[in-house]
Amino acid sequence: MKYTLSLIKKDFLLNRKMLIVLFLAAIIIPIFIQSKLGKYGFTPMPFFITEFLILYILFGNSSMLDYKYKGAVLLSTTPYKRKTVVCASYAFLLVCFVSCFIIYQITSLVPAAKLPTLGINTVGAILLGNVIFYGIIIPLQYYFGYEKMKFITYMIVFLVPFCMPQIAKFLQDSNLDLSVITKLQPIIKGILVYGSMIVISLLSMILSIKIYAKKDL
Repeated sequence: MKYTLSLIKKDFLLNRKMLIVLFLAAIIIPIFIQSKLGKYGFTPMPFFITEFLILYILFGNSSMLDYKYKGAVLLSTTPYKRKTVVCASYAFLLVCFVSCFIIYQITSLVPAAKLPTLGINTVGAILLGNVIFYGIIIPLQYYFGYEKMKFITYMIVFLVPFCMPQIAKFLQDSNLDLSVITKLQPIIKGILVYGSMIVISLLSMILSIKIYAKKDL
């Protein structure tokens, strides 16, 4: 745990020059988006867009600096185990997400912000989306390396805003019966969301550990 916390601190230090800007962004961006959406806007959208953008910037910058200054090679000469390094990558993203959520919730308490508060299941669903995204990206990055993966990641992030409306339209036009899900009790929904999140996180982490353990630095 001590080593994991040290590695999380290392990632924050790598991003120290942009932390103040991102802190302000975590406050301003949701307010701006909500002002455009109005009361009819999709409630979680301001928080989802903000935290996704911030996590992407922090993760991408940490990966870039590690690649540039050969951080993996340097860490291999220290007592840090490769398993710990991998776990710290996931933990760093979780800490960033929780930080964004706390900032958002505090901001939502200010009446002038007009931000809706988020329920635990809604937050869980947003976190699950991040878990799926990074649960795929992180193992691939350990396998292919940052230099190759950065272009793929850029393309995914670029295409998401264009694909989401099309996906939403497809779901509406397909007349899928989602009544089974909507009728579930909130506690059941929560168990499904957080249970899926834990399973996906563990599978991704185990895969990343196995890939990184065999990687020639």
